[in-house]
Amino acid sequence: MATRGIGGAPVSWVALFGAILGATSIIPAIFWFEGGGYIAMNRLLLPLVGLVLGPYAGAVAGLVGGIIGLLIAPASLTGGIPDLIMLYVVPPLAAGWISKSKTVLPALVLGATGLVARQIFPYYWPGPSAGFQTPTEPYWTYSFWFIILAVIVLITPLGWKYIPAWLRSDDIKRRTLGLVFVYWLASIGASYGWSMAWEGYFFRWPTELAAFIPIAAIPLEHTFASVASGLIASPIIGALRKSGLRKIPNAIW
Repeated sequence: MATRGIGGAPVSWVALFGAILGATSIIPAIFWFEGGGYIAMNRLLLPLVGLVLGPYAGAVAGLVGGIIGLLIAPASLTGGIPDLIMLYVVPPLAAGWISKSKTVLPALVLGATGLVARQIFPYYWPGPSAGFQTPTEPYWTYSFWFIILAVIVLITPLGWKYIPAWLRSDDIKRRTLGLVFVYWLASIGASYGWSMAWEGYFFRWPTELAAFIPIAAIPLEHTFASVASGLIASPIIGALRKSGLRKIPNAIW
């Protein structure tokens, strides 16, 4: 019998997870260290969705959740469509790919593309004509350090061997550690969406002050979010494994 749904995941599950992501967009989870906003609860759940539904159904659920979030909490997507893609679609897609040890390269490409796109837009396009001042060196180069660290992790055995194995472990400590890494790797491009240029533009900060955001603040916020996401996701994965529900292809439970 042919597999129905999206990537083997029932449409009802995709709709359910999309609704959960949309509803939790209004719940603060981690407040920005630099002030002015917060990381919503749904951001902590997005990689988990890609691991439960598989990468493609997870991406669709993320898109549904993002659209709902855009309607009920428009301030969470100030960047419009690019934010919708980077914040809601990419993390579950990348998480699903990272969980499969043979598909690290697409996840790596996704993360690198997201980072480059976020650094070029709006620094160099639309650039100074739209009020975005190109950051001076060494601040622009420094802002890459956290993503470079993630790339190193992805191309080493830690990324393509150990993390996928930890995700499938029945040991809750290893599983949680794997989930912490997955959030960190799958969401890093999205986290860098609020780059120093955006902060400097919206809050009219000097470039040197705005450089603090991707160099120091975002790595701290991202680390806290990674740990919180792993602690939330690990018992959920464990419960699904014991539930007796039909397993979805490419899911880790």
